[in-house]
Amino acid sequence: MLNDNDRCAKYAEALSRALQKRPESRVLDIGTGTGLLAMLAARAGAKHVDAVELFQPLANLATRVVEENQMQDKISVHVGASTDFHAPQDDFQAKDLALPKRADALVTEVFDSALLRENCLETISHA
Repeated sequence: MLNDNDRCAKYAEALSRALQKRPESRVLDIGTGTGLLAMLAARAGAKHVDAVELFQPLANLATRVVEENQMQDKISVHVGASTDFHAPQDDFQAKDLALPKRADALVTEVFDSALLRENCLETISHA
């Protein structure tokens, strides 16, 4: 995805359009990877982005990339499965993790060549 300029431009355009309609929205980025979509959302006007990444080394990389782009005030990287996170006002189990606030918008790019292998339907339905 990082080298696909057309794809990245379309994500940036879509985020910009969505966030122009709802300025100051809080965004949830599931499967943040390097943090690219989180940073696009922040640049497009998101009030804050909660970026969730299951794989610890990628979460560490995303944190570093966010810091190097001086966006740590607008983006928080969280480690874990997105289905283990809940908004504070939701009912959740003691083992679950609470995000600071409920998101207004979702951005994700968790699709692979098999489409459903990364539990896309469950993940998006939960979000």
